[in-house]
Amino acid sequence: MTGNKTVHRFSLLPWWQQVFIIAGVSTALILLSGYLGVYMAEHFLDWGGSERPHRSLGNGLASWFVRWDALYYLKIATIGYSPDGIERAFFPGYPLLCNALSGLLNIPILWSGLIISIGSFAGAGLFLYKLVLYDSDRPTAFYSVLWICFSPVSFFFVSFYPESLFLMLAIGSIYFERQGSFFLSGVLIFFAGSTTPLATLLAIPYFVEYFHHKPQSRKEKVMVLLGMLIAPLGFFAYMGYLGWQAGTLNGLNVYVALQSLEWDRMSMFPWSTFFHGIQSAVTGKNVSPLLFSRLLTIQNLGFALIGISMAVWSWFHLRRSYAIYLAGGMLFLLINHGPAGNPLMSFPRHLALFFPVYMVLAVLSGKMKYTLRISLIILSILILVIYSAWFASGRWVA
Repeated sequence: MTGNKTVHRFSLLPWWQQVFIIAGVSTALILLSGYLGVYMAEHFLDWGGSERPHRSLGNGLASWFVRWDALYYLKIATIGYSPDGIERAFFPGYPLLCNALSGLLNIPILWSGLIISIGSFAGAGLFLYKLVLYDSDRPTAFYSVLWICFSPVSFFFVSFYPESLFLMLAIGSIYFERQGSFFLSGVLIFFAGSTTPLATLLAIPYFVEYFHHKPQSRKEKVMVLLGMLIAPLGFFAYMGYLGWQAGTLNGLNVYVALQSLEWDRMSMFPWSTFFHGIQSAVTGKNVSPLLFSRLLTIQNLGFALIGISMAVWSWFHLRRSYAIYLAGGMLFLLINHGPAGNPLMSFPRHLALFFPVYMVLAVLSGKMKYTLRISLIILSILILVIYSAWFASGRWVA
């Protein structure tokens, strides 16, 4: 009975309070799982393969999710780029923001990163809720936020990664496009372009929404043009910096070379990458004999299948700009072939950056029977807890 009263009280809260509570509960659960992962690694298990931030930067709560690629962002935030460092493969927007907030508030860099990640996480939820309401009802918006906060890899949105910042900027840009505010959308895409190359895909919904909106007045057309001109500058600015640093006009070549030399990534036809992913998962071709390595390829293939299925489903059930954006995202991820034995490397993490995924999950789960829907959400939460602890203990997830 008490549980029913709590649910009823929660349902009466303003929508934005509901979003903050869901994001807060998710963040608390992720951090608690991270603590368990760190504690178990230090007292019961061996530490994983990831290094940890130097103790001079702190070793408490703010350091629990500074693992793997986060260490490159941390290096950029603290000392910047070196002329020949592999950290140049990581975009500067998030670490520069962490550095700025650290200086502004006079707090450690790890804490500024945690604040930005958690704040962006909540911001992404707020934008997503409002965006879903353009085409759907409040329950669908609610479940969209629930899925973004409790997906198996939501811990990346609390980590020292730019994932939550990019996701907030991406959803925000499309929200403003739906409002007809293309200049504001372009500004958000500009900042998103400084965080990840995936931001280039935001051009898809920008143009689709432009043709759908069809601005009429001269002022509207000028704002669209200004937004269009500003949007790519964040991405091009960093490409220009890489080129300048390497003494070449083509910074994109420098970036592609870094991906190839350091992570053995290459461009391939999407069907080739997908086929190699099936080979690695089913036959173990080029995969390490370790059980974990084989399970990792199976996991990545599973997420790739889910992503492709969602892209196909969204084409018939979601707004066209969202569907094309998700389809473009799947092509982008599949064109980027990972190293031998792990061709779909990081697929789960990158898939989580495409907001239509959460809309698809919300719509599909909303059609399920209540018991099945809750069971699926609980399963996702359990996987999130395990993945969070696993990642915090220095082990690779995605």
